[in-house]
Amino acid sequence: RSVLALDALPEPLDIAGLKRELALRHPELGELGFVRGVIGTSYASDATPLRDGMSVALLPPVSGGAPDSA
Repeated sequence: RSVLALDALPEPLDIAGLKRELALRHPELGELGFVRGVIGTSYASDATPLRDGMSVALLPPVSGGAPDSA
């Protein structure tokens, strides 16, 4: 999904707590330990506190493209 709205989250909540809640509510998402939080256009640490109504993007790890052919 491109958007997932969550209600009744525990407070206080940080990005690490959000990832734990997502893992509990949506186990189909798999391991979220390596997923990075993004607020606006900036990466945010797992300790970043969240406020009600804040939009958070979760960015999975990505790697580079294919190597140059010889």
